Amino acid sequence: GLGVTPTFVEPEARSSFRARGGAGTGGSVAADVSLQRGLGQGRIHAGGGYRRWNYQPLARSIEQPPGAAEGRRINSDLRQWNAFLAGRVQGRSGQWVGLSSVAFGAERGVAPELHVLEPRLWRLPVTRRWVTVLGTGTEWQVPGGGPGSVSLRGAVDVGRKEIEEFESSNYAVVRGSEIGEDRTLTLKADASQSLNWGHLDASVTGADTRHDETLSPGSESRYRQRLFSAAGELAIPLSGTAGEGLAFLLGGSLDGSDTPETGGLPSREAIWDWGGKVAATLPVPSVGGQVHAGASRRTRAPSLRELYSGALGRFVVNPALDPETLLATEIGLTGGGQASQWQIVGFHHRLSDGIVRSSAGEGRFQRVNRDRVFSTGLELIGGVRWGRVLLDADLTWQDVGIEDPAFPAEERRPEYQPTLAANLEVGVPLPGTVLSRLRVSYVGRQYCVHPDLERDVRLDEAAWGGFELNRTWTVGSGRRARALRVTAGVRNLTDASVFDQCGLPSPGRQFTLVIGVG
Repeated sequence: GLGVTPTFVEPEARSSFRARGGAGTGGSVAADVSLQRGLGQGRIHAGGGYRRWNYQPLARSIEQPPGAAEGRRINSDLRQWNAFLAGRVQGRSGQWVGLSSVAFGAERGVAPELHVLEPRLWRLPVTRRWVTVLGTGTEWQVPGGGPGSVSLRGAVDVGRKEIEEFESSNYAVVRGSEIGEDRTLTLKADASQSLNWGHLDASVTGADTRHDETLSPGSESRYRQRLFSAAGELAIPLSGTAGEGLAFLLGGSLDGSDTPETGGLPSREAIWDWGGKVAATLPVPSVGGQVHAGASRRTRAPSLRELYSGALGRFVVNPALDPETLLATEIGLTGGGQASQWQIVGFHHRLSDGIVRSSAGEGRFQRVNRDRVFSTGLELIGGVRWGRVLLDADLTWQDVGIEDPAFPAEERRPEYQPTLAANLEVGVPLPGTVLSRLRVSYVGRQYCVHPDLERDVRLDEAAWGGFELNRTWTVGSGRRARALRVTAGVRNLTDASVFDQCGLPSPGRQFTLVIGVG
């Protein structure tokens, strides 16, 4: 009665199996397996993995507290497992049902900060999470128009995290603990339709998040947050057919949140805000690409963790946090062909009421709203192929600052926002069908809030790199043929001192060996 034709894509019939195993510096080992199999009009995919390391290597130039083993990062061990199952059944009339479920668990240490007088002396003996998504929908084809679809998905996300705080760096006596149990229920509906004058997408999402917290010696609290979002987007080609002429995109959203349970702390008032987007694209045949420009407004409500988490005394809670609002504009040019791809994008972002860390004294932080965080920059991304030789590179330059009318004379810098960051990867074939890859990275100076000094401190720029050698053999023949891959590599070859955050260095030189069949 609607004059629509169902669409259907035949699932792949071929099954596949993959297994990998590896080892490396620090007593690290890892293994994973996965299996895909076609079952009539459906398909199933399952697998799992395990990894561990006893310690992360530390660059020799980084000093740790007395008594720490040289070259071994304190309390940096890890044991982790994961498993997943996914399946989908597609009917010949376009209807489908899908299920996916993933779970993981871990036990790990938390490396203490090296720059403060009282670092975190934590271990996480239990970290568990299980996410399951069930969805259904249907697809169709409108005569004289295009494909359409509607879907409904529900998700359950449950987890548990236990934190133990110790008296000293020998991690022998527990001083306090925190147990957090989380549950998030999410329901999302999507609809999409292509017409002869444009393409329309719409979605509605609702989520309910609960966090139960137990602190030693027995304080129990419950926190809860509800989130809602409705969004729509319309793409309109103004000249030529879609993808061949000038096109506009218009979008809007309505977002809301509230906190009905706050563990006895003041509740955050309900937040309602809107988002919007306008963009345009214009093909440029001379470069085999297109010019694209856009402006958007987005809002983000503070999370339960940002509003109420004290992190065992590391943070002073701030239930009065306001939402962040981002105004973003950008213009860029994308081009290339079969042997090369490149993109140049200029951007300007203005983040109002940006949520940042501020020193609260006595080695503690507090999350606060700053009036404005602004950034202006340029991104360059490119890749070139000559046969089996490859070259990929990216570079980001930005000027970032903070303006706060409450403290106009105070000079502040955003945390972990380098002026310059770049990566270069080169792949070159070697004799014996070995493929070599060399990767070099650079990050410019950054700043962070020092809780003891109660001011910003500088992290120096850093450069590091590594390489890997890859060789593939074909084992068996016909339908039983399998690829055997062996990869050996070195990360942070020069053992450079690189800091992800203040007092938290990245691993030093690491050797890895991975063998895979699939």
